[in-house]
Amino acid sequence: MDEFQDHYENQHVPLVLRSTPSISRYVRNYVRADSTFSNLDSLTTPLCDVVTEAWFDSEADFAKFQLDASRPEVRKLISEDELSFLDRSAIRMFLVRECISTIS
Repeated sequence: MDEFQDHYENQHVPLVLRSTPSISRYVRNYVRADSTFSNLDSLTTPLCDVVTEAWFDSEADFAKFQLDASRPEVRKLISEDELSFLDRSAIRMFLVRECISTIS
């Protein structure tokens, strides 16, 4: 495990989960070093090191997360930790709607 992943898993994840307990599932998808697609020139350089998913059991839990995450003391703790291992200017967040295909 590299330094980035070690810090994320052992420092940042526990901090986030303690600070925002309404998250029901917290997944990190680390980009593999061998993940380039040589047949797709525009995709040869990964745009990020990790894609993180935060899951919530309900809209109410997501609203609680937003309240918790916006508290000044929580923002300070998480921001300070992010500054120690992330390029915060590169962070992108999205709300998504999941569509699952049935494979027959």
